[in-house]
Amino acid sequence: MTTKTTTHMLDAALAYAREGWQVLPLKTRSKVPRIKNWPREATTKERTITTWLTRWPQANIGVLAGKASSLIVIDVDRHGDANGELHLEELEASLGRLPCTPIVRTGGCGRQLYFRSPPSRRIGRITHLGGSPEHPTGVDILGEGSACTAPPSLHRSGRQYEWITPPVALGGIECAHLPRAWVDHLNQKSSKRSVRPCRASRAEFCHTPDGDDPVGRILALLDGVKRTSGGWTARCPAHDDRIPSLSVGRGDGGRVLLKCFAGCSITDIIARLALSWSDLFRDRHLGRQRPSKVFTLSDGTPVTLTRQPYRGVVS
Repeated sequence: MTTKTTTHMLDAALAYAREGWQVLPLKTRSKVPRIKNWPREATTKERTITTWLTRWPQANIGVLAGKASSLIVIDVDRHGDANGELHLEELEASLGRLPCTPIVRTGGCGRQLYFRSPPSRRIGRITHLGGSPEHPTGVDILGEGSACTAPPSLHRSGRQYEWITPPVALGGIECAHLPRAWVDHLNQKSSKRSVRPCRASRAEFCHTPDGDDPVGRILALLDGVKRTSGGWTARCPAHDDRIPSLSVGRGDGGRVLLKCFAGCSITDIIARLALSWSDLFRDRHLGRQRPSKVFTLSDGTPVTLTRQPYRGVVS
């Protein structure tokens, strides 16, 4: 990445900060955050943002959704049989037309529509709005605990995220408020999602009363989970996984075994889920109780337990 491109990325990041959007650095041509605890560490401080992009000149940039940035983002995409644009038209026919607002053309040739989050409602991330992992719709809602990849970041294909309609900070328009019918609908879906029961394939290993099962914690964050003879398979969160390629198993002492057959590293997988290495083990607090508690993974990697960060996702 050239110095000119790096400067362009920094200028954009600082413009988002002036817009009041919390900014975070992502890995090169990736949606994976470069910093731990990114939902808490994302910032509007120009000095911090400049330091990040000076340290990682090839980084992509992300924007935190939810109340911290007063943003709700509608992510519209097309994967396989899921036609997000068609489903969005159906939603508009039911809930009312969406007003003009800043829009991004994503590197995957989808769209992201930026709206001002309702001040009195807390809307979380909703995947497959109006559908399910088995029947995706191509429309996701990025709210609390999630973030979006912002222009001029690069997609893994090399295509650039770009503004179709930019925000005020870039000479465009203000983020519109979602119509009341949309807010009520998303609030209802978000509430249902937060209390929905675990699927049968996860039931055996969902949260125990003392929250002491790491496999259940991981499975609860994954999509497309299916039981196998040796554990589970799921869609890998570290890449655009249409056919489940992530294997999840249980190792010695109840620790989680992860392997992506597409080649994603364990580091990228847990970063995409906004977890730490300690979340792969039964007792996540050993790292706080003992100065040095080291485990060795199946590939020989030594891991020291650390404190658990806030969870979330980047899209």
